[in-house]
Amino acid sequence: ESGRTNKRAWGANPSAVSKSIHLEAGKRYSVKALMKQASGEDHLSVTWQLPGHEPPKLGDPPISGEYLEFEVKE
Repeated sequence: ESGRTNKRAWGANPSAVSKSIHLEAGKRYSVKALMKQASGEDHLSVTWQLPGHEPPKLGDPPISGEYLEFEVKE
């Protein structure tokens, strides 16, 4: 995103949506997210579209923490 976006505004900016990546059950994958604060509230969310399901809609929740491990680097 090159500018401010609302929280969970999935698909609001088509250029911020990655192309499809096939994921296999039981495998681990790395997701790298970089952000820079300008002003106001900070937020960063990642979501996915499950096979055979509709793309995430405005306000849908991000990927559940049960599927993620994270490391914060400063």
